[in-house]
Amino acid sequence: MTSPLPILSPRQRLHEAVREAAALVLVAVAIGLFYNGVTGKGIFGTPKPAAASTQAGPAPEIIPLETAVALHRDGTALFVDSRHEFDFRLGHIPGAIVVPLKEADGIIAGISLPKDRPVVVYCDGAGCNSSFEVGAKFSAAGYTKVYIFFAGWTAWKAAGHETLKEHP
Repeated sequence: MTSPLPILSPRQRLHEAVREAAALVLVAVAIGLFYNGVTGKGIFGTPKPAAASTQAGPAPEIIPLETAVALHRDGTALFVDSRHEFDFRLGHIPGAIVVPLKEADGIIAGISLPKDRPVVVYCDGAGCNSSFEVGAKFSAAGYTKVYIFFAGWTAWKAAGHETLKEHP
């Protein structure tokens, strides 16, 4: 015959719940520490040395629309559209090449231009950050005059400057 369960007061039930919660927390901490110890991650991990900067050239400089227009009129700067090729075909700054972020390393490696030639990288504007990443890749490849036209395609088009559209 089994004995009936004891009737616990609310205070006793609270103490029991706190003990069970503490036991669960201790078990979870023990499992976490074990996992970290086995995998070498977390508090038992070996600290990684700070990564050396991969940037060969100076950091890209952010430029306003007026400077981008002046560099475009000058004709010496390479304009780089960091948007997807589909967006590039819908419209881009004349003379620009398309260098999508996912393909940037391969495309930049295939470009043979003087490293001191100005490179202006743009995207869609404030909602698109790939121009920063592609610009950093140009700097890492040794280009010394990399500019980020952060206002980008949106500002260029809104200002009424010349654009090109490619037909499929």
